Amino acid sequence: MLDMDSRLPYSCTLEEYLDGTFNMQFADEDKKKYAPVFRVVKAATYVQTFYSDRMHMKQDGSWMATPPFYSCITTSNMKKNKKGHLSNLDDYIDMSKKGKLGEICTMEKLRSKFG
Repeated sequence: MLDMDSRLPYSCTLEEYLDGTFNMQFADEDKKKYAPVFRVVKAATYVQTFYSDRMHMKQDGSWMATPPFYSCITTSNMKKNKKGHLSNLDDYIDMSKKGKLGEICTMEKLRSKFG
């Protein structure tokens, strides 16, 4: 497992990552509201469909950090999003979007599928 925002060692198992990253100790009535969900996308699908113009890395027109040296991720089917940018990052983040963008899994489903 590799998560650039995690402080866990690389590499670790899925179990170690989930146990070390997600605190599941919250009140029963809040479990459904705050329980993590995951988008599982086949690598080939991701490479064919994901694109981003890096506008999520800018604030007030300025870079929040130095952008990567390599070109933006592009595909042949790019179209502008609601904000007018060439990016479908928000579609991957929005967990109500299903279908071609992979499978939405609960923690339990993810563990049973890959654990």
